[in-house]
Amino acid sequence: MLQEEIEKSHKTPEDYQRVVEQLSLRMSEFIQTRDLPVGAEEKRREIERRWPRLREFLLAVTEATPPADFSEAILAFRDVPRPTATGRIRDLVKELNELIWKDKLAGSVPQTFFDLRARGYAAELIKVVAVIERKLDEEKRRKSALDFDDLQLRALKLLENHPEVLRRTSGRYRFFLVDEFQDTNGLQRDLMARLALGSTGSRESRATQRQDEESRRGSNLFIVGDRKQSIYGFRGADVDVFREMTETIALQNGLPVSLNRNFRSQLPLVRFFNMLFERVFECDPTIALDERNQLGYVEHEASIAAREDQTPPPVVDLLVDLKPPGNANNGAPPPKPRERDAEQLAARIISMVGTEMISRPGSSEGESATQRTI
Repeated sequence: MLQEEIEKSHKTPEDYQRVVEQLSLRMSEFIQTRDLPVGAEEKRREIERRWPRLREFLLAVTEATPPADFSEAILAFRDVPRPTATGRIRDLVKELNELIWKDKLAGSVPQTFFDLRARGYAAELIKVVAVIERKLDEEKRRKSALDFDDLQLRALKLLENHPEVLRRTSGRYRFFLVDEFQDTNGLQRDLMARLALGSTGSRESRATQRQDEESRRGSNLFIVGDRKQSIYGFRGADVDVFREMTETIALQNGLPVSLNRNFRSQLPLVRFFNMLFERVFECDPTIALDERNQLGYVEHEASIAAREDQTPPPVVDLLVDLKPPGNANNGAPPPKPRERDAEQLAARIISMVGTEMISRPGSSEGESATQRTI
């Protein structure tokens, strides 16, 4: 099964051959272009001189070609001054940029090769993982031990293979409440759906798994989550599970409730956040819905200000980070942008503590800000 996943997720030698053929066609078309401006013509001649050697190398590449040799050949060719994407060669040069001239070996030709090379490493890694898994299972059996994944897998298998256990277990509970649902995985989703909904919760089985619905007609499943706050992908959490489970609950007459009323922030702040994040979460309309879901895209949902007390403006403080002049550090390397941001923010907080006046609701007098009041 894992070998099949490798076949699906990695490039093949045929993929590499196709992208090299595409590069050859576009490069030949560029080399044959005539009547270019003087500067572009000089670059064309140098590319024409160097291209045959690189083409010969690319055609001889196999899965066993060392990545260092491949990178050296590509980088040597990329040292040739490339033409500017203007005039009648604009589209052609843009295609060549995407194929080979993109910065940091990000063109489709080198990326296809590296993915093809990774295919072999992945196959060897699976062999190692299989040995580790077998040894781990042997050790757990010897010690009569189960890990956390075992508990979940065996619990789900028990519920699937023994309907009487499912009926007895689900019948004990009327309410199921799950917080931070955006950080669950498919296995945990299936467990909860079995107990509370009588299905796996996945789209493929909604119409077919109805055998125990009657025993759970009085059950209530309540999940809370925010797809934008999913942070446990490295532990197997799948943010798309939240969307799928929400759809499953809706199909079973569940009610979605949007917690978009903000009782903490003042109206000007809420307006500012809505304006900012509407742009941050803006999506290219040409991307299909299925692809958006695969990418984990989440639409922006505007907040509604519900706080009654208001403080006179301004309530938003914009900190503008200006790049320091070249000699501002006395010859030392300039600080990184994130470091400058942190220093600027820290300086602003320090300037507020003990100096600015903070007014309390219902009071006309202010008091100095301290760590405690902040």
